[in-house]
Amino acid sequence: MGFVYPTVVLILVAATERQRPAPVEIALSLLALLGIAALLLPGGDAGVHPLGVCLALLAACGYAVYVLLADRLLQDVEPFELGAQISLGATICAVAVGLVLQRMSVLTDPRDLVVVGAQAVLMVVATGCYYGGLMRLGSSQASLVDTAQPVVALAAGGLLLGESMVAVQVAGVVVVTASVALSSVLTHRRATVPYADPP
Repeated sequence: MGFVYPTVVLILVAATERQRPAPVEIALSLLALLGIAALLLPGGDAGVHPLGVCLALLAACGYAVYVLLADRLLQDVEPFELGAQISLGATICAVAVGLVLQRMSVLTDPRDLVVVGAQAVLMVVATGCYYGGLMRLGSSQASLVDTAQPVVALAAGGLLLGESMVAVQVAGVVVVTASVALSSVLTHRRATVPYADPP
């Protein structure tokens, strides 16, 4: 449900710019959502709870607003510096909550320190790459590309954990990849303005 946010982003962009979203953009975002459902539903056995659905939809709407604001406000920011700032802020919040709840523990094992350090570096790189893509692609295209996350997660699960995919999930991978690829092609074509060279 959370990945309905690219469609919400399209609607918000259309509302703020006072123009209708292109039907092909809506179709591709819904196609990506269908592919994600195919990826995730075979492994889901918890059932559907109405409150959970409402909360997931609220989270999607909140994230869509966040993406739209980030696209408007962060055009002149260095993306990896921003990624480091966000990671530092999350760390400070986590430490503060841990201290208040008295659930903090200090890592002493060097292996744990290496793992946490590697996670911190990967978080900065991932966040920086996302904001770099957002600044170059715009909120609509970047949010649609972001729907490739479950595909990457399934691929990582297969490579690192030996997990296997069922046929429906393979179809979901194809659908999500196709929607992202088609959207990228259409965006590239729109960016190429066919003006004739001046005489």
